[in-house]
Amino acid sequence: MRRYEPDEARAVIEQAERWQQHFRGTRGGTFFYLGDEFYLMTDSPVPPRRHYDEFAQVEDGIGITRMFLDDANSVVRRGRKATVEGTAGIIACGTLIGPTMRREVARVNEATGATIEVVPIENTFFGGEINISGLLTGGELVRVFGERPGDEPIFISTTMISRRTHTLLDDMHLDDLKSTVRRDVIVAEHLSDVVGSLASMPAAVA
Repeated sequence: MRRYEPDEARAVIEQAERWQQHFRGTRGGTFFYLGDEFYLMTDSPVPPRRHYDEFAQVEDGIGITRMFLDDANSVVRRGRKATVEGTAGIIACGTLIGPTMRREVARVNEATGATIEVVPIENTFFGGEINISGLLTGGELVRVFGERPGDEPIFISTTMISRRTHTLLDDMHLDDLKSTVRRDVIVAEHLSDVVGSLASMPAAVA
């Protein structure tokens, strides 16, 4: 099996949109949703919140990008009220969300005065075809950040870590990851969580 090429993915989006329009007319809801990957890999507009109805499949990653974008817009609207001017942090993510993450984080930085860097990480554990954040391992984070200078906190997605065991996919515990990269590693679900964490740090300006 192989990944869709961008032109193939665009064709899938166009076909899906016809069925989605049909279902909204006949069932009162979209019913048939595409995975976020189709929109991200083609840089196509992500459907609005109403498209996903009640986000019934968000645990499978369907609609999570729309939630991310809406949350980013909320942070930008708050602007300097976020009290993170002068703070810095790093967001580690998969390569698929990388361009979108960089674009939204640039807006957040401009609006708040923070300096948040986005570092998309190629997945060498499972292979480059696996490009989502949730399948990055602790070893990948160590590979990228183990010898990197600086003490900015690293933010990782909640999808990368088990809430029960606090381990990543390669069984590396979060505490071991922190000690290995010699800086704080903070689990965050949304950009607002990142901003909230930065706001509580000493460098933030009230």
